[in-house]
Amino acid sequence: MERNSFYLLAGAFLAGLLFSPWPWGWLGLGVVGLIGATAALRHFALPPWRVWVLATVLAVGASPYLYLRTPHPAANDISNTAPRRGIVLVGRVVGASRQNPAAQRFLLELDAPEHGRVAVRAPVQPVIGEGARVRVTGDLRRPAQPTNPHSFDERAFLAQQGAFSVLAATALTPIAPAAFNPFDWVRGRILHTHQHYLGAEAGALFSSLIVGSSAVDLPRELQDRYRNVGMAHLLAASGTQVSLILGSALALLRRRPPPAQIIVGGSLLVLFVGLAGASPSILRAAAMGGVALVALALDEKAEAFSALLLAACLLLLVNPLWIWDLGFAFSFLATLGLIVTAPRLTPALEALPAPLAAATATSLAAGLWTLPLQLLVFGQWSAFSLPLNVLAVPIVEALTLGGMAASLLALIHPALALPLDLPLGWLVALLDWAVRLVGSWPISLLTPGLLLPVQMIALYALLIAAHTRYANGFLPLAAIAVLIAPGWLPQPEVNLAVLAAGRSQVAVIEAGRRTLVFGGGTDAAVQRVLLPYLEQRGRLGLDGAIVTAALPWQSGGLGALLAATDIPVLYDGTAPPWSITWRQMLAQVPATVRSPLRAGQVLPLTDRVRLRVIAAEPAVLVLESSSTRLLLLGALHPKAQQWLLQRYRPQLAGVGWIWMGDGRIDSSLFTLGGLQGVLVSGRTLPSCSRTVPCWGTAEAGALLWQSWPAGAILRSQSQGQVFPPKVDGTIGAVGGLEH
Repeated sequence: MERNSFYLLAGAFLAGLLFSPWPWGWLGLGVVGLIGATAALRHFALPPWRVWVLATVLAVGASPYLYLRTPHPAANDISNTAPRRGIVLVGRVVGASRQNPAAQRFLLELDAPEHGRVAVRAPVQPVIGEGARVRVTGDLRRPAQPTNPHSFDERAFLAQQGAFSVLAATALTPIAPAAFNPFDWVRGRILHTHQHYLGAEAGALFSSLIVGSSAVDLPRELQDRYRNVGMAHLLAASGTQVSLILGSALALLRRRPPPAQIIVGGSLLVLFVGLAGASPSILRAAAMGGVALVALALDEKAEAFSALLLAACLLLLVNPLWIWDLGFAFSFLATLGLIVTAPRLTPALEALPAPLAAATATSLAAGLWTLPLQLLVFGQWSAFSLPLNVLAVPIVEALTLGGMAASLLALIHPALALPLDLPLGWLVALLDWAVRLVGSWPISLLTPGLLLPVQMIALYALLIAAHTRYANGFLPLAAIAVLIAPGWLPQPEVNLAVLAAGRSQVAVIEAGRRTLVFGGGTDAAVQRVLLPYLEQRGRLGLDGAIVTAALPWQSGGLGALLAATDIPVLYDGTAPPWSITWRQMLAQVPATVRSPLRAGQVLPLTDRVRLRVIAAEPAVLVLESSSTRLLLLGALHPKAQQWLLQRYRPQLAGVGWIWMGDGRIDSSLFTLGGLQGVLVSGRTLPSCSRTVPCWGTAEAGALLWQSWPAGAILRSQSQGQVFPPKVDGTIGAVGGLEH
């Protein structure tokens, strides 16, 4: 097949999968295909019209194909009966189990009379292997939906694996052991040998460099450490290991005929996939290696870009759900960078020694192609990723090749791996020391915030343009313009994000470039909800924090917040007597940082937005903008609410909104003229007025309140815009900008 025709067909299939979330995406692709087929009749430089018609069929058919291959719960699936308490289930473990110090997780294919697949979180002991039959007892529920912006979507994650319910198991009883799996035995032998000689963490890290993190349970702290410095790819076996395996094998067999090279190379690929696990990134690398072996059999040179496209299309044909797998996407983009960008960068680095120039070009090329997706998904970037990756190249290659040799010796007898493990252990320690050192630097991890999808698409369009004849010096300036473009859009005067964290009171105020945290909640709420939200927003550089009560669910996580970010001012509205725990918390705060709140105090945020302290004991504040006022009640008791209204009614004039914690609200507050709604951290209040709507984070998820010059807009995580109500699918009178 002609190369351009192949590119068109492969691109059409990939585009069809990528456009599948949009209801009319298939129609747009179909129109483009028909236009191309018509143009091909007049312009013979284009692929033939028959190819365009076939490409149109592929593009339009990819979306329904993806839908048909997407798992859906059957009518008799056990998820339809959830929630259930104290349920006993029997089934077979599907896939490998994942262990951590607190629990083990696995998928359970149920035996009759129940039907379906369940995600199980069970006690650590006894350890269960793939294929074992077990009996579990616990509480069944449906997977949780995301309750905060860009938070983990448990429902979508499990649905891709065919599971639509979750069991929190309190008892786990093996019925029949798993059948012997040689790959499991080899993985266990390799891991236990390296951990015996190097220690638990170093041995697990060393093993992951050989067979990947999919086959090794790495501590979460270790994974975070490498991800924060841009080295997470080292822990996921993929192209590096495959290239080293095939390269070494073909070099040793260079005097043998091609059939022998293909048989040995293919066997090694199959063995490696079996050991490392069939993750999308590993299969992508193995498929590309297989294409290279087929080219060798045909005595042809495999064109790298064509091999990458063919590998991607074959894998997505087998499992189209991988189009949304981040491991597959990062692996594909990094390899694409190595193929199309690294050769262009190498001549510009000819002043460097050849090995250093090659390492720099490959690291920079892979980083350029993965950075837009990384910013879209994680909103963070390591400033020292490039130099650290370049310096790590010789260490990683030595560890990978040496580790494979040591692992082969360990399979014969563990003692034979000792002579190699000891010197290689020093290299592991050196690599980990460098990662720890760079990770401790103040600006090691930058958090500019999440990109908009349109920004990511524009950046990739510019990257593609840079590899065409239209490349010029304006492309970097265009990329900068794309990154700063959202700052030119109309912005609300102030944002108040009330995050869903159970009973915890977690609120973030954003006005212009200033960011304040109100409360923060428990330690778990700070770690799992508040800090991830601030990272995604690019707002880790706080301008202050406000606490109005020394209650665990309002400010118990202050210590974790202080440890994670510098807080220049702590506005303290707590009143004595203080508990011992709160005194210990305040002892961590320098005297120059703590600023007690005073009645009548005004905290200006911008020229149009301010915080006004209405009362100091108990502390009550009002967030004021040019169009409305929002009363920040926090955890104020109903009797204190009555006192507040009686004492400060004139100061509360014009209050249109109230935010408070999970508790009771006094009905007297509903007499405030112009009150439009109440925001609640937790469950909505039974005492809410029927005339004034209330929204609780327990039901609606995170609440985003925005003040515009024309009025306020309120959106919830689960319901979208809730105020002002949408009319005929349009946004209410305030405006239609989504932020």
